[in-house]
Formats: sequence, C-alpha cells, structure tokens
Amino acid sequence: MGAQELTGRCVVLGAAPVLMPDKIKSYIRQDDYIICADGGLRTAQRMGIRPDLLIGDFDSMEQPACRPAETITLPVCKDDTDMMAGIKEGITRGWKRFLLLGATGGRMDHTIANLCALDFLARQGMENWLADESNRATVVQQGILELRGMNGRLVSVFPFGAPSCLLSYEGLQYPLCKESLVSVEPRGVSNRAVSDLVRITVHQGPALVVLSDEN
Repeated sequence: MGAQELTGRCVVLGAAPVLMPDKIKSYIRQDDYIICADGGLRTAQRMGIRPDLLIGDFDSMEQPACRPAETITLPVCKDDTDMMAGIKEGITRGWKRFLLLGATGGRMDHTIANLCALDFLARQGMENWLADESNRATVVQQGILELRGMNGRLVSVFPFGAPSCLLSYEGLQYPLCKESLVSVEPRGVSNRAVSDLVRITVHQGPALVVLSDEN
C-alpha cells in the first residue's frame, strides 16, 4: 500500500505509566493502526486492545512468548528509543498522522524525548499529537493550527527546539499579533480560550502547543 493511500492515523503506545486506561482508550479510534513500543503492550492489554505491530528491545518487559502481533525485535544498544523506533517504522509504512500515548509521566527523560519526537514528526511534515489523561500537545513548525470546542480551556505555547517563536493568537484571553515568545521566559503558559474556535498562527517556529484540563 502506498503512502498516499494511508489516510488514517498511526497510534504509538509507549511504556510510560497510565493511571486512567479508560481515558487513554477513549483517544483510540476503531480504524487506528496501533504500534506498541516495548512495554506499551502491557497498557494495550489492560485496555483490551490488540496491536497491529509490536516493536522494542524488551528491556522493560519480557518478549511475549505468544506474540499478539507482528514483532520487530531491536537491539538493546541503539540510538533511538523504542517510541522513536515505532514512529520511524510507522513513517516507513506510509503513515502521516501520529498520536503518541503512554508517552508522559514516569521518567522525565523519556517524557522530554517524546516531546522531541513530536518535533521530529513536525519537521517531516507529519500531523503530530501526544496525549495523556489531562493534556494534549503538538509541535507546529509553521502555519495555522485551528482548534475547536475550546471555550474555557487552557492553552500554553512555548518555543521548542529554538530560542524563540513568532506567533499570532485568535480566540485566547491574551491575544498576540506577530509577537515573539522566548525560551527563557515562559510567557505563553496558561492562556485561556474565550471562544469555541482558537486559531494559533506560527509565523516562525517551531512552537509546542499544550492543551490542558483543569483538575
């Protein structure tokens, strides 16, 4: 199947702890292609989801004796994390829209690595999202990000992988018009949507956009 034919979404499920599996499962659609990165298989099993592909070095869990899906075994000594290896395999198979789950919490270095993976996807021109129980995040290189159903929700934006980003906001309590945010001043944190439609224009990026629920 050619890459131009894959119009669905690739979900890469990592090994980070999931406290609310039902909430994480709600992000998954019936037609998603699911890649479990190493210990992400445990979370898939808790949610009653059968993956399409299992990939990893299996240092966080034993390789299953009965493989529930096609399996790619990686060496322990490698440059990529299991999550990044799953992402690259998804790209190789033609997917252009990605959602990372089981990607935050636990080890902070892995959380940061997974945010870097969003930047990697953005630089490849891929749609990229990461979600956990309370947050969704995406990296935008350049262009317009439109978000709907946002009224009252918290929106934060940070430069990512660069000292600054140039932005315009519409539909947020504190709007911007071609203003810079810089990495040493987290001025873009905790803005609030004042309309259903929020439009974030990234004139120069990359920018990390985080949507947060208030608990």
